[in-house]
Amino acid sequence: MKKMEQKKRSWIWVGMALFVLCVWDQSQAVERLGYVGLSYYLPINIHPENSLGAHHEQIDTGYFLSEQWAVQMSWAFALNQQKRVTVSFGPEFYLMNDVTLTPFVYARFIYGVLPQNTLGLSTGFGFEYNLGAIAVENLSLRASLGLRQEFPDSGGRQTRFDVVQVGVTWSF
Repeated sequence: MKKMEQKKRSWIWVGMALFVLCVWDQSQAVERLGYVGLSYYLPINIHPENSLGAHHEQIDTGYFLSEQWAVQMSWAFALNQQKRVTVSFGPEFYLMNDVTLTPFVYARFIYGVLPQNTLGLSTGFGFEYNLGAIAVENLSLRASLGLRQEFPDSGGRQTRFDVVQVGVTWSF
């Protein structure tokens, strides 16, 4: 049991370090200050068993520290067979600026509220497509792939591959 508590503390320190690194630079982006959006993702459970996970709806928010760095926070809800609620936050780094298709990478600290207290990390990459040329200005389509590992209170670990994460965001 003590070993699990030490793992939890380690994850909390890693999450806090990521947050401090994200907010260290207080400069603001020229083009956009933040974003809000909705997304959908479908995980595949890799460990302890291989299976298709429950699809999740997610509310995304982000604050830009610079033109390339953002801090993202999201709330995910799985309301079908597995009732799950998770909160995640962490940095996003945009690899290019002022292009229609912008690649980004991310790392996130995860806290699972339901069905049990869970801590974890997630990392991945994706693309953001600016829909301003064909639709509403400041509207973007986002797609990403990621890998997450969670450590529930009951012990063990769960590893998931986020196969599809697609969403729409509006920047301001």
